Amino acid sequence: FDKDGNGVVDSVEFLSGLTVLCSGPKDEKIISAFKLYDINGDGYISLDEMVRYLTSVFTVIHHNSKALFEQHGVTPAELGQVTAEQCFKDADLNHDGKLSFEEFKR
Repeated sequence: FDKDGNGVVDSVEFLSGLTVLCSGPKDEKIISAFKLYDINGDGYISLDEMVRYLTSVFTVIHHNSKALFEQHGVTPAELGQVTAEQCFKDADLNHDGKLSFEEFKR
């Protein structure tokens, strides 16, 4: 979403990114989603990057649905870790510890 690369996602960048994810062409959605996970921009998603992103998402969900997490006895960080590990188990086809764009879009 950070189009100008200044390390901050402003409201225009955020809304532009959401527009692509919600209504853009499928290829643009996949590219945008990949870029969300590829925090350092090296063209690959590491396990750590996926854990960080998913933990952030689950933290936002937790903020609005604490009872759901309490019911399952899991924290956002734990759920982020487990979910990322399962994604890598399923998608890291060459077992190099990172997801390429090709592996991600599969």
